[in-house]
Amino acid sequence: MAISVPFAVAAAISVVVGLVMCFRGYRAFRAILGIVGFAAGAWLAAALVMRTAAGGGLAVFFAALVGGLVGAALVTALYPVGVFLLGAMAGWLVGSLVAGGTGLALLLPIVAAILGGLLAFAFQRLVIVVATAIAGSWHVIAGALCLAGRPIDPFSVYTMPGRFARFHGSDATILVVIWALLAAAGIAAQYRTHGARFGRGKGTER
Repeated sequence: MAISVPFAVAAAISVVVGLVMCFRGYRAFRAILGIVGFAAGAWLAAALVMRTAAGGGLAVFFAALVGGLVGAALVTALYPVGVFLLGAMAGWLVGSLVAGGTGLALLLPIVAAILGGLLAFAFQRLVIVVATAIAGSWHVIAGALCLAGRPIDPFSVYTMPGRFARFHGSDATILVVIWALLAAAGIAAQYRTHGARFGRGKGTER
């Protein structure tokens, strides 16, 4: 299945950012916070504008740009908010995977996201490493599948967690195994390369 140029660009960006998150998430955490904040702010602003009568293409673009800049500035300036957001992001992904297409497709990701965010406060260094590896590996795999023409959007899982239900049987098993292996490789690489240590901490190295 052919994909449009905007989707191809978004998928390629997803792969590149995902690789950085997965293998250098601890060291590049400040930059990652900015990217996550920009993406969240852009999506919220664009979604709000699209619901209005004036939600045309240019209006959505500029709203997304402004919202993204505001989001990036907020999570960078308010470090605890960024830590919570990253933990919630990883929790949402894991909760979405576990829930699949069941009746818990919305409730479980929300609970997992809240739990992930709270754990991020208690064990910042550990959660930074694990969460960036989980989220980063997902974006690498989903972006690559999208570029290969598979009907998957790397970002839609955050708004429609039931999208994991698109995969069935052996496809679902292969996806989960590759995701787990890549995330484990990212965790190992971050601890080996950057010397991160399990336990409590105030975040990344300055």
